[in-house]
Amino acid sequence: MDELETALLTANKNSLSDVGSVLDRMDAVLGAAVESERDPTGALGRQTVPPEMQRRMGGWVTGAVAAMVRLQARDQDPRVDEMLDRLAALNADIARLTGDAPALVKTWRFTENLTVDIKELSFEEAAFGWQTWVAGVVFAHLLARGVIPVGTDPILELGCGTGIVGIVAAKMGAKRVFMTDYMPAIQANTQSNVDSNQCQHVATVHSLDWSWIAENTPIPKDSATLLPQLLDTNSSFDVIFGADICYELIHGRLVPPVCARFLSLSPNARIYFVTGLRGERFAQDIVQFEEKMTLFGFQPETCLDLSLDALLAQETDSFARNLLNAAFSTLVKQFRFYVYRRIMT
Repeated sequence: MDELETALLTANKNSLSDVGSVLDRMDAVLGAAVESERDPTGALGRQTVPPEMQRRMGGWVTGAVAAMVRLQARDQDPRVDEMLDRLAALNADIARLTGDAPALVKTWRFTENLTVDIKELSFEEAAFGWQTWVAGVVFAHLLARGVIPVGTDPILELGCGTGIVGIVAAKMGAKRVFMTDYMPAIQANTQSNVDSNQCQHVATVHSLDWSWIAENTPIPKDSATLLPQLLDTNSSFDVIFGADICYELIHGRLVPPVCARFLSLSPNARIYFVTGLRGERFAQDIVQFEEKMTLFGFQPETCLDLSLDALLAQETDSFARNLLNAAFSTLVKQFRFYVYRRIMT
């Protein structure tokens, strides 16, 4: 199990060999769990996959599928088709292991008066499960504490996931939040979370694939959830949010041109990012992302590494402290907080 945890954090989802290696480890873990359940004598010992690991595996498979789809469109490599088939089969195995459990609803309490209910997808409800990543919780905490201002300008959120950041922004007084992601199942779940938190008058959910902007891939014409701003080449935002949107190498290349397209030319326009720091290999991805942001004309106004101890040292609210302790109970223990602005000439 420890080897699988390490592989999930370090493997490159754009590499066929890395993906294959991770799937081998997943097959071994799932196979042992299945054989354990089938053994009537108990001689094999009880081997289970903890729910958190099941969801982490599902999230990793989601990212791997997205990476393979991009490779398929670019290279037309038959090995990619085989890998996609294998990923689909593995997803089915995870679904059987979890028993297609109903969706999990978590209540996140940021302050005494600010709570958010977030539904996370089960494998039965969507092709792939999705969870609230800790970077999103940290970002939402910074919003709740006023470190990241909500302001009065419309907000564009990149990679909204389950919607925790945009929903907290709406509850904190944002006038309009455009929440975007590229998977229909995720968009539908986010919309459900927006509705259940009664934020639909402020927050709307839209389809946005970063490759449409960064790589000029074709934009579908039949989607009812396309970000309206894509249809108006002159539109822009003074505020962009993003939580954990650079967890793959390719994201470091896609996100900067998307920001360049959508951030306004106002000297007050800002981009706010929180991303998890996941070991040595991921550190190189962060370096590439930061270099690419500079190349596209952005400079960091703030670049601050956040640990649990650093956040707790500034926090006296018991609800916030409990939330942070719960959020940092995962493998990722450190995050980087950015505030970017355009380099004005």
